[in-house]
Amino acid sequence: RPLRDKERNRQGADPIQSGTRTLTMLRTKRLLFAGLLLGLFLVSTQVEAIQRVCCQEYSAECLACAEGKRVKKYCKEKKVRDIPGCEIYNCCREFTAECKSCSEGISGAEYCMKRPSTPGCDKYDCCRTFTAKCLSCSEGMSEKEYC
Repeated sequence: RPLRDKERNRQGADPIQSGTRTLTMLRTKRLLFAGLLLGLFLVSTQVEAIQRVCCQEYSAECLACAEGKRVKKYCKEKKVRDIPGCEIYNCCREFTAECKSCSEGISGAEYCMKRPSTPGCDKYDCCRTFTAKCLSCSEGMSEKEYC
């Protein structure tokens, strides 16, 4: 007697139909994977196309932005102190008032007020009264410049 549809399902699927379904599923998976890769590629190119907007001033921050670098790295590579913002990154390395005040971004007089025992602070050993002479000395200026 011939098998009916219900009996055929109980015994197992038709091998031809099963193979066709498997091939169709594999093709679908391949197409989905290819589409995913194409989408990722398009997104990555779009991200690269977005340009940085940098300021136009002559400063370490703007120049570093234009080159796509951090300010510290930009200043270290250029080794130029006259670019505004690079002063503290290109200071001398000795343990002197001049070098240490540079690295902290303050005047020598200010540094010596905090740490008077640092070598080089003897020139900032100023009087403490509120006169033009004492105040100009503590600022590291002449009386004429201070007034």
